[in-house]
Amino acid sequence: PPVIDVEWNGESSCRRRPSRETVLEKMQVFMDKLERYYGQRPIIYTSPDFYRDNLRGAFPDYPFWLRAVAAHPSKVYPGRKWLFWQYSGSGLSRGVSGRIDLNVFHGDERQWRNWLDGGQMVADAD
Repeated sequence: PPVIDVEWNGESSCRRRPSRETVLEKMQVFMDKLERYYGQRPIIYTSPDFYRDNLRGAFPDYPFWLRAVAAHPSKVYPGRKWLFWQYSGSGLSRGVSGRIDLNVFHGDERQWRNWLDGGQMVADAD
């Protein structure tokens, strides 16, 4: 499925941030278009500060991919269900030069295979 990456950009020359209401409205419009086009509900990737400012309590029926490199998602995003967790932004992997993001799927092998076969799921929060 498609993934929508929503984070604050500290490198942007635009210092004025939109309101939570504007963020949620624009995200919903975009995600509706993605779902119509791809036939799959998009995954929302986000960071702790953007989530705190905009997404807490929003989009409960969407799968989330959460960045939490300092602590488990249950500590950084209390009560939020998640499908993927980015637990490092500085991992190493054989055959890849430089640092890479490291992520984990929230489920067992059977759930992973089901998800790969097109099964939608929103994992429980823990």
